[in-house]
Amino acid sequence: MNKKDKDNLQNNLVINAIVIYWSQSIIKIINEKRKMNNQEVLEFFTKMMKFLEVENRDHLINSILNELRYPSNQTYYFSCLLLCIFCEIKNEQIEEHILR
Repeated sequence: MNKKDKDNLQNNLVINAIVIYWSQSIIKIINEKRKMNNQEVLEFFTKMMKFLEVENRDHLINSILNELRYPSNQTYYFSCLLLCIFCEIKNEQIEEHILR
């Protein structure tokens, strides 16, 4: 494994960890019936989409899509998140990437 592959693997692990962390936090907040600031979450993921390289962006989108497997509050949240990112991003290349 060369250095680029190792870096890419580490980036993918970090991206997965971030999405899983948000996923668990969302479940906890929904179960406790607390309000959360969705704008901060949207801003965070939108910035990640803008500043990640294409490979890592693809992995971020796939990590979010992996959360859409079964019907639940979490699935609803992440589907809305993807739609909001798509509407807010204003970048044709990233919009196309999400649509794939």
